[in-house]
Amino acid sequence: MLKSLILGSSIAVLSTLFLPAIATDWRTTGVSSRTRETVAIGMNSINRVSQYDVRLRYLVGKDLVQASVNCDSSLVTPDQGKASFQI
Repeated sequence: MLKSLILGSSIAVLSTLFLPAIATDWRTTGVSSRTRETVAIGMNSINRVSQYDVRLRYLVGKDLVQASVNCDSSLVTPDQGKASFQI
């Protein structure tokens, strides 16, 4: 009984760490034209690093992406995995 309680508690804690869509600070901004998945920005993740550059996290469906955005050129550069794109 104690083992199943500990295991269940561990799974619950880990699931909250790895499911970013549960966070309350997400704002839906649109739908991906390629995948038709919802796109949302983590509002609490926005961090200005210079006059024109910000860092943020966003979701495409359930995929979490960390990225830099140049507001002057509208260029979004994900940290890894995907190519830059303009918004």
